[in-house]
Amino acid sequence: MRLLVLAVALAGCFKPAPQEGFACGRDNWCPDPLHCVSDGTCRSGPTDDGGIVVPPDADLAGVNLAFVAATPIKAQDLGSPPGSDQMCTSIANGAGHPGNFISWTSTTTSSAVSRLLASNANGWVRVDGRPFAATRGSLIAGKILYPLRKDENSADHVVQVLTGTGPAGTSIGENCVEFTSANSADLIVLGTSDGGSNRWTNDIEDTCDHGSAFFCLQIDHNKAIPPPNEQGPRAFITAVRFTPGPGGIGGADQLCQSEADAASLSGTYLAFLSTTQQSALSRFTLPPGPWIRVDGVATARDFSDWDAPIDVTAAGDYAIDDLVFSGATAPSAKSADATESCSDWKISTGSSLAGEAAHTGARAFGSFSGSCGGHTILCLQSN
Repeated sequence: MRLLVLAVALAGCFKPAPQEGFACGRDNWCPDPLHCVSDGTCRSGPTDDGGIVVPPDADLAGVNLAFVAATPIKAQDLGSPPGSDQMCTSIANGAGHPGNFISWTSTTTSSAVSRLLASNANGWVRVDGRPFAATRGSLIAGKILYPLRKDENSADHVVQVLTGTGPAGTSIGENCVEFTSANSADLIVLGTSDGGSNRWTNDIEDTCDHGSAFFCLQIDHNKAIPPPNEQGPRAFITAVRFTPGPGGIGGADQLCQSEADAASLSGTYLAFLSTTQQSALSRFTLPPGPWIRVDGVATARDFSDWDAPIDVTAAGDYAIDDLVFSGATAPSAKSADATESCSDWKISTGSSLAGEAAHTGARAFGSFSGSCGGHTILCLQSN
């Protein structure tokens, strides 16, 4: 009898390790030591620098990968498809990613989107497991989740990228004469690896004598990617442009709160703007983790390092090419004088500093000088 009691007691103390792969519970609950990852399942595994759990390699099976080949190359040396597609496949396979890949480049006879359609490819994640585009349709619509700034080995690169491709995935004319020219008189459209919406593929122009990176997308699978579901305070870009006036920064706060309320976002929201009295960042208490867009994408915590741009509105719409008021050269800086913040957001004439909504880092905040006539603003949850 004593042996039976002891056996029962020991059995009651034994707690086997939980299995991976089942659905996360309410509020992303998972039993220790598992964590809720971006596909909504409980997994073990390391976290990245932002504290977000990175899915293990097994989670990448059956989905298309995408990456930036960051070593600079001239358009002429990259060449037109199918040669550039073969180069992407070779780079991916050499890094241990089997399958077939295309370059995100377009000529008048072979557009990037036509090659995706021919393969019936759908849904892409980065090599680190974070989702890039949920579907082919969302890719073409500019609904970029995490920017494509990871290379085939998951190293981070913020670089300009050869595309010759517009937001619709087709050639827009400037492509170094069908990827044959290295002449400084010819031009090519470049994207950027840290860009969202249409900036990832159509950001600036450059001459064909310069080298840049290029994007590679796998074409073997047709599987929509589940949306991310990171948890934390919310961040969004306003759908309405803010015009400075007598209410000053208080008017900007009211706009943020009204759009949050209209979208049924709980909490208090303030404008991410600097004045001559305080920096944008000092208006907030830093949360434990990053601010989260309404599409579940993690953006930034202290804005010295960004995971993704804040280019999604409170209603879930993706902003295209919108400048955002900033008021200073950096989120941690005050306005140097009234010319950087429209006299602390009290006048609609004069000048201000602004950033680009579809970018991260320096270009996202205070990198442009603009007018005070009205721009969108970034809004962060303060409690």
